[in-house]
Amino acid sequence: MPRLLYFDSSSPVLALQGVSDPPHPPDTITTRAGDEERKDSLTQRQLAAIGEFRRDHPESEMALLEDFELRGRSVRDLAEMVEYSCNPGTISRRVNRMREKLRIHVLADSQEFLLGSLKTGFTLCPRKGALVEGVDGYAVSLKETDKTFRFAPSYLQCYQFLNDVWRSLNERYCDGFGVPISDRYLGGWIADDEQYELNVSILIKDFQLAQKIAWENNQQSIFHLLTGKTFKVMHPAQAA
Repeated sequence: MPRLLYFDSSSPVLALQGVSDPPHPPDTITTRAGDEERKDSLTQRQLAAIGEFRRDHPESEMALLEDFELRGRSVRDLAEMVEYSCNPGTISRRVNRMREKLRIHVLADSQEFLLGSLKTGFTLCPRKGALVEGVDGYAVSLKETDKTFRFAPSYLQCYQFLNDVWRSLNERYCDGFGVPISDRYLGGWIADDEQYELNVSILIKDFQLAQKIAWENNQQSIFHLLTGKTFKVMHPAQAA
């Protein structure tokens, strides 16, 4: 049986090679021999990143993650096992820490791959690791999340960027009354002056609302994912 490397029940990479079918949970990303060598697409690059993470981290920690995700054992069950024997709260923290470290690693590698290797802008879902494309919505960057680079950012620079915005990235964007109106996404693009930018963005369907939020966040433009067009940000009165 191939070893579990990462689990996300809604991830699009579940459709790739290397998916096992354990009794619980039903969807598990794994790699088989040679999977990590194929880097001709973002999804294969992510599988490679998962393999690298496994090699770079203690066997005991990866085994713990496997026991929890692949075999469906509870935190209490794991706490009673000889090899992990410790408080359930400690087990839970260890599992969550490994999950988060793995997610940051895969996302940082994905950003470096898209901007550095493919030289393409992107909107990336941080929960699924998938590109957001063909969506009828406007990508609006949020203030104080922009990071500009003179050259294509390295993996370490992408990793540091994620560390800096991690809390913001995992929240939802709310309107003035505290009502959530959008998840947050990772954005990246190459400006006309050949500078590279990473940011946290939201997707807004309504043009006027997107313009208003962009104005409030001191942005110069918004990007429509369905048509691939960029629109200059105007004062809300002009955009109406």
